[in-house]
Amino acid sequence: MKYTRYSLLYLFSVICTLSFSQKDILSDQKLFGLTFLDGQEYLDCKMCNLEGDEKIQIDEVEQKIENLTPKEQVAKLEELLSTDCADNVKARMAMTIARVKYEQIISEDQMNYSIYQSDYYERGTISLNRKEIHGALEVLAWFDKAINYAGDAGSKSYLKKGRMHYIVDEGFFYAIMDENNLDYSSLIKSIAGLKNSPDEKRILELLNVDYNTSGYVPFGHYWGLNTGLIYSFGKDSWIGGEIGIDYVEDKNPFKNYYRFSWLSMSFQHNLNTGSNDISFDAIKLRQTGIFNLNASQFGFHQGLPGVDGVKWFYRPEIGLSYGPFSVSYAYNLTFNKDIRSLTEKNMLVVKFSYPFIRISRYQ
Repeated sequence: MKYTRYSLLYLFSVICTLSFSQKDILSDQKLFGLTFLDGQEYLDCKMCNLEGDEKIQIDEVEQKIENLTPKEQVAKLEELLSTDCADNVKARMAMTIARVKYEQIISEDQMNYSIYQSDYYERGTISLNRKEIHGALEVLAWFDKAINYAGDAGSKSYLKKGRMHYIVDEGFFYAIMDENNLDYSSLIKSIAGLKNSPDEKRILELLNVDYNTSGYVPFGHYWGLNTGLIYSFGKDSWIGGEIGIDYVEDKNPFKNYYRFSWLSMSFQHNLNTGSNDISFDAIKLRQTGIFNLNASQFGFHQGLPGVDGVKWFYRPEIGLSYGPFSVSYAYNLTFNKDIRSLTEKNMLVVKFSYPFIRISRYQ
């Protein structure tokens, strides 16, 4: 397949910048941290907020492509790039071409611009072919062109972060790593293992080059130590807390579609009788969409009025979740029938919890 001139420009850029790449985006990350302190530095991006004549120019460009199909938008923007526009306006146009390709066009005869949105997982044998690789190189070349147009460090940094997110969020990073059985602990070692796959190698090299020049980490998944507060209401009122090990998509609580707990323990104190409930669960879905489910929660009552020792119970929960907040219905089944009248049966459980303590690298 014949590469476009932009793909050649992109490949040349990678080769030129590789000599400056020393850090490793995977191995450099610390295994422990507080997610709210893991913030990234954001420089002022002039391309993102154009002013004066540049604002007038980009408004005119957006009007010209407003009612066009995605492919027509790309063709029009390519035409407008040859006009006498400011460099930051051209950077915006080149970035828009990249985004239209992988967000709207997604796939053409010879190229898949996105793995997650294309037919990649629908094929009989899931494997990268030249359609995905050439599609990725095409989009990355447009990002490279936008970076070359950008006139300030903040705009260049913003575009590099966008390019990194494209490689990761559209699935190319994970597909290349998994299909080649590469080492997730070191990107540099993984790159060295792609001697016979030069295009895949260049994509991972570019990810590490952008990390070296921007310091930005585009990954969001991590394991964390979850801590939280609990308020429950049934026949009595209860307060307590929980601790567990969670796996989440993003350090921002409100960006997750799913979050699950591998192991957790909770403690609740009865404000009316002074008794306590201690429970454990192995695996629970803290969030999938807006729902949560805990079908493996067992525990014991301690300090029931007039009852010696502890009494075991099973307490499944189902409910709704939004970010760190959840509201659930719990059904309490005490195994000892003789004391069930002393324990809860139906409970409303309100929780605030999130793994703000990270105990793994971002993945």
